[in-house]
Amino acid sequence: MKIWIFLDGRQQGPMDIDQLAQLPVTPTTPVWYEGLPDWSTLGAAPATAGLFAPPPVPQGNAGDNNAEASDSATPQSVATAYTPAPQAATAQSPRQAGGIPACPPNYLVWAILSTICCCTPLGIVAIVYSSQVMSRYNRGDYAGALMASQRAQLWLILAFVLGLIAVPFMFLMGLF
Repeated sequence: MKIWIFLDGRQQGPMDIDQLAQLPVTPTTPVWYEGLPDWSTLGAAPATAGLFAPPPVPQGNAGDNNAEASDSATPQSVATAYTPAPQAATAQSPRQAGGIPACPPNYLVWAILSTICCCTPLGIVAIVYSSQVMSRYNRGDYAGALMASQRAQLWLILAFVLGLIAVPFMFLMGLF
């Protein structure tokens, strides 16, 4: 089975369960593999819940007869300890279901077009902000990615509006 996880601000995979066990993951690390309808957490996904041992059971006296009984936990009891609660069907994307918001739009194509066709200085500013969206999102800075996306959109709109205003004047001056 091939597994994908979201760790250190980026998606990693595909990997198998043995490779996953060697990574610094927690039960709350987002995971997806074929068969899961949406992203889930490692502790809640049926195939990966067994990676995390249950918390140790406090034991009484060292000579207690129950000490042998507590060591006989079966793998099935460990797996049932992390059985996921039923989730209501939602209209969220897979990334949103695992607690990871989807990447905001970067408007890069529109920024390039506005630079070429409308207003070069404002289009360049839009390109700079557009290029920051993915890099900030991949670092795990969703708020920064959203801010860069909004600023790229603002500069893009300004470039198109200024370009539309400038076209009639360019015709009048014979520059076009």
